[in-house]
Amino acid sequence: MRLYSNLISTKNSDMKTILTISIMFFFAICLQAQSYNFSVGKRNYEKLQESTLLINEPLWDDPEFNIPLEIEFTFFDQKLEYLYCDDDGALYSDSIRWDSYDGIVPFGADLMDRSNDFNFGSQANSLSNISYVVQGEVGTRVQKIEWDNVGFYLDIEQDGVSTDFVNFQLWLYEETGTIEIHFGEMSVSNPDLVFEDLSGPLIGLFNEFDEDTETVGEFI
Repeated sequence: MRLYSNLISTKNSDMKTILTISIMFFFAICLQAQSYNFSVGKRNYEKLQESTLLINEPLWDDPEFNIPLEIEFTFFDQKLEYLYCDDDGALYSDSIRWDSYDGIVPFGADLMDRSNDFNFGSQANSLSNISYVVQGEVGTRVQKIEWDNVGFYLDIEQDGVSTDFVNFQLWLYEETGTIEIHFGEMSVSNPDLVFEDLSGPLIGLFNEFDEDTETVGEFI
């Protein structure tokens, strides 16, 4: 399900105003009796401080990495130890049910390190960091994963220049199982290009994804 995809287009004047004053949208997906309810709101967006890097190399494209979960977190009845980020941008659970598994799509798009911009001369240091922090006391902790100033492959591939970018975070709540996806400053001047003829990114949760049939039990 494509959620509020019009919000990410800079063609939307209301979104431009919100971005200017650094207000972010967030999606809250709350666990209730092993099912999830969806809501949307807004609050100030704050970048992570003193976070742990998940990728330690510049010029990344379609990164694959593990996100260790340092909190007690249950997802679709499965207690997770880590999330695996595939090159499609989806985060898959580490608990595989036979031949299917569950996952989170915080921002479904072909993301790329902005240091690949030819104008930056393929810098030795990444301009687009992916990192996490854990905040709070045991039992009520929140683990936050951040994609900071990330670019889009198709935008850069078109002319070697990184014009569009996005900032977003995934928050996982230990006590309630709530999942929040926060969006900060972003610029998407050509959504048809960067989202491959879709109006926006794919965002949501899925369970029981079967690789053989490419079907899911549920997408929220």
